[in-house]
Amino acid sequence: MLFVPMSPDFSDTAARALFRWFQTPAGQSLLDDERAAVDVCLRGLFAPLAVQISGAGSLLIHSKSAHRLWIVANESLGDRQTPTLVARPSELPLASDSVDVVVLHHTLDVTRHPHSVLREAIRVLRPGGTILVVGFDPLGALRWSKAPLGRRIWPGLGLSLKRLSDWLGLLACPPQRSQRLGYPEVAPWLRSRQWPGNSSYLLVARKQRVIPPRALRQRLRGKLMQLNGHRSAGATARTR
Repeated sequence: MLFVPMSPDFSDTAARALFRWFQTPAGQSLLDDERAAVDVCLRGLFAPLAVQISGAGSLLIHSKSAHRLWIVANESLGDRQTPTLVARPSELPLASDSVDVVVLHHTLDVTRHPHSVLREAIRVLRPGGTILVVGFDPLGALRWSKAPLGRRIWPGLGLSLKRLSDWLGLLACPPQRSQRLGYPEVAPWLRSRQWPGNSSYLLVARKQRVIPPRALRQRLRGKLMQLNGHRSAGATARTR
């Protein structure tokens, strides 16, 4: 396991509390639901290198990626099934455009600057790569339950799907689809109706292939020259 000093923008206390909550029966049920949804996504992705950032359990156990890495907030939050790195989520020790799949597992729920963490995750993602974001729904069932998770640790629990989608769009990583997870067991029929009273969600987005400004100018210049050539040929034909 490798270590990088933690950043003050990441709440180690919140990460530990989240980890402990996921050890409870309710937390395990939600984690199983989230892991199953992520597994379905990973099966259909070509990902030589997959990275999970934070979370209360590895979601890459069943990944077919040749290389897997789990970046956690604290050494005690990792496991022995997935290679683990303790590092700052807002300053990842990874090269830009080097990762095929990035999984953010409640990472944005335990940081004081979620936008910075999201931007950093997209930085290391290669163009055409996929990011999977699992987060708490701020209007979900967990917020209104008697569980201490949301009320004591995160008063402003979670980012809404709309807000997260807007951020991803601005970062040239438009959302592809979303899925609601963690429905109350007392009302399983709500799952089929995608009722917004769930506990969390999974949002899948893909990083766009951005054309460098110089290459874009050259491409536009070539098209203009081609267009002018067609016009000159047409004018010559008409004079004959």
